[in-house]
Amino acid sequence: KRLRDRNRNIQDFVDKYLNVSEKEYNEENIVEANQVYDAFICGSDQIWNPKLTSVDSMYWLPFVSEDKLKVSYAPSIGVDSFSEEQKKSIRKNLSTFKAISSREENGTNLINEALGQEKCVTVLDPTLLVERKIWDELSSSENQYKEPYIFVYMLRGTKKQRKLIEDFAKYKGYKIVTMPFLDNEKIEMYDFCFGDIKLWDASPADFISVIRNAEYVFTDSFHCMLYSCMYHRDFYTFPKIGQAQINRMLGFQKMVSASERMISEELSVEEIDKVKSIDWNDLDSILERKRKESKKYLMEAFNIK
Repeated sequence: KRLRDRNRNIQDFVDKYLNVSEKEYNEENIVEANQVYDAFICGSDQIWNPKLTSVDSMYWLPFVSEDKLKVSYAPSIGVDSFSEEQKKSIRKNLSTFKAISSREENGTNLINEALGQEKCVTVLDPTLLVERKIWDELSSSENQYKEPYIFVYMLRGTKKQRKLIEDFAKYKGYKIVTMPFLDNEKIEMYDFCFGDIKLWDASPADFISVIRNAEYVFTDSFHCMLYSCMYHRDFYTFPKIGQAQINRMLGFQKMVSASERMISEELSVEEIDKVKSIDWNDLDSILERKRKESKKYLMEAFNIK
């Protein structure tokens, strides 16, 4: 029931804050969207991961009429390579795109290799495309727990990683706040007893708030890492299963000079505590520059002066 409450709160957030069409499209009827829209943009996350969706799926916009504008913004690829057959389909799919981008450097390289030309560029994840004040308006700056805590957001991970976090929390004298059971394909049973406070029914606004007010964040989530950077929270990341999953986290950390934040479960709490501090001013400058570049990409794609 508590996980159902979480889903309900997520839907309530969508209904309140996102502008979506009254009509819901599916693979069978989405061609009808050509009668309504002048331009189509696809993104983000792993819509172009061939292990999750076909390279002939609607996420490559094959249903869009030739006279319409087609653009991609920050889709994630999620694999390390394409087969020759997949490359052939990708070249056909993207031949009518005016602008092509990817969320991480590895994805950009794979797309350009498939295209045989440097047409794809790397842009920021959409969550970083807006100023922080947008997220401030959606979340609370008040620590509802009234005491320092460590926020843990593990999509997968291991019992050993969680025990290390418990040791770190004890070392610091902080409580652990967590959101349990986030990946139903691989539930870590230790989550039943892990954490002092469990946010079963958290909404997206709660997710941002709990990161915003944490002393430390431990995660294997790309987006949890991004919000930690946005709010200057000391974060530590564990490698997520799959090399492509690790690449996107490592790529971002390298970009903002925070590579030391990828840690191993073999470290001691003392070693974790001595990890090099992040220069938040430098990080903000990097993100602001990348944000301007990403906005410029969109403006040019849509011919906006």
